[in-house]
Amino acid sequence: MTHEQIMNSGLQRVSDLLKNFVTGVRVEQTAMGSSIVMRGPSSIMGSNSPLFVVDGVVIESLEEVDRLVPVETIEKLVLNKEGTGWGARGGNGVIEITTLGSNI
Repeated sequence: MTHEQIMNSGLQRVSDLLKNFVTGVRVEQTAMGSSIVMRGPSSIMGSNSPLFVVDGVVIESLEEVDRLVPVETIEKLVLNKEGTGWGARGGNGVIEITTLGSNI
């Protein structure tokens, strides 16, 4: 997604963008917070959650991404389903976010 598409969406959280506009991603609300799945069964890391990378920095959870990254600062959001370039950590895919400036 580009900055323009994100701004036109009217959404305020990254999790909402993923849930409503990114195909191949399933976002569910659980008692523990949000759960996101891009691929099937869990990876070698024991989880089926994708890796979140913001401006090259790994972020631990979708909740943390929502808290740290205002959607209006996102230049682009890329779904890397294969996890190319991230080794075993990217085994469940990678959600790569580039911001207009560093926010972390």
